[in-house]
Amino acid sequence: MGSPALERTNIVVKNASGEHMKIHGKLECKIKLKGAETEGYAYVTSYNSLIGLEWIRANEDMKYHLEMMVAEVKMASTTGIEEELKKTYPEVFEEGLGRCNKEEVAAPSECAPSVLQ
Repeated sequence: MGSPALERTNIVVKNASGEHMKIHGKLECKIKLKGAETEGYAYVTSYNSLIGLEWIRANEDMKYHLEMMVAEVKMASTTGIEEELKKTYPEVFEEGLGRCNKEEVAAPSECAPSVLQ
């Protein structure tokens, strides 16, 4: 592989603990992982354990396990929060413009409407 030039990247990567990992750069390369081949970016870090999502998705076994983990993520119910907000700030949930009713919009007379077909 030699020493290919790294491209700059502004990607933010966090480890499993939620801590930021420093990315030195990225390079486009061919990837072979557990028998699956694809092309994508490799992100260069001081660690040797960074696997990109596109790498995981290229391998059916790893993709399956990733989808199983993601399928287990559940969102908390927001029904209670919505009801609490409606009780605390009922005017926000009223029909109509509410407080946004003091401005008017006027188009200059030289502006002609255009019809797109």
